Amino acid sequence: PNTTDNATSDWRSTNMTIFLNCTDNITACNVTLYCVYATDEFPCTPGIVGNYVDVGCNNGSTCRKYVRYRSNDTVGNLETIKNTTMIRIDKEGPSIVINNPKSGYNYSGVITLSANITDSGIGQILNNNASYYIINASNLSETVKSGNLTSPYWNDTWNSSNYTNGTFVFKIIAQDTLGNSKTANITFYVDNQVPTAII
Repeated sequence: PNTTDNATSDWRSTNMTIFLNCTDNITACNVTLYCVYATDEFPCTPGIVGNYVDVGCNNGSTCRKYVRYRSNDTVGNLETIKNTTMIRIDKEGPSIVINNPKSGYNYSGVITLSANITDSGIGQILNNNASYYIINASNLSETVKSGNLTSPYWNDTWNSSNYTNGTFVFKIIAQDTLGNSKTANITFYVDNQVPTAII
């Protein structure tokens, strides 16, 4: 028998279903066996019966895997073991580290908004920018400012003097070119009240 597969080596953010198609020009295919192994594992011996293989990795991770397979026919002829091409899956979203403002700190006037945003998977940050929002913590539906942090410095400013003192949330959403996204946020305080001196 002769078995083929439909695996591709392009990076993707979702599981890949591999179809193992057995043909035999003389008799008929009997059983197809397969196994799956990662590139950091020893090659496995096909032992699972089936023609459809779901290959994936855990959310938040990146993996490279192979499917090994072979078929036999109805008169006992056994095919040599074959490997698919390397199957590449990236389910890892970008990493966001907010540098400023710092969680729980008090601020006044013009505040620098700063973060480090990277992607350790194969994807790159989509359009080299990430969306950010400053949200009124007492009314989470009220966004008082939004914008983009752009590579390579990932920073902007916000003049808090134009807003009522209180608690605010700084939220960043970044997406990579494969569609994986990550959200990070911190809470900080704005106090622009000038102290009153009593003589």
